[in-house]
Amino acid sequence: MIIFKDATEQDVDLFLKIIRPMDREEVFVSLGEPIENYREHLKDAVAWVDTDTGELYALGGWDKTGDGCILWALLTDVVERNKLRFLRYSLKFRDEILKKYAFITNTVYARNTLHMEWLNWMGATWLRHEADFSTFIITRKEE
Repeated sequence: MIIFKDATEQDVDLFLKIIRPMDREEVFVSLGEPIENYREHLKDAVAWVDTDTGELYALGGWDKTGDGCILWALLTDVVERNKLRFLRYSLKFRDEILKKYAFITNTVYARNTLHMEWLNWMGATWLRHEADFSTFIITRKEE
């Protein structure tokens, strides 16, 4: 099972060693600095950890904006090896977030095709595509 827990200093250290190269590039393109410069911010993240293997899938977080939230997630190479498991638990995570917020939004680096595919899987609607970044929204599905 993948759980979502407060990141520890050990999680951050491991994450910085195994972050996907494209996610590392996304941070640099969007913020103009290497991910290592955000170590303190990463300590406030949520870690996605597999309780069966102890593997770290991602660090992420969210901030409230109006009725919704701005979600961010940076993935590790563990996702590449365990895509189906990651996708299955991503839907549970999405549903938990959408119980609290009317929508999830953010921008994503257009060259990060894994993120784009993941967001499509999560039900993203694309609001805008620009040269380097695309903006998405994921909303609650009314039953």
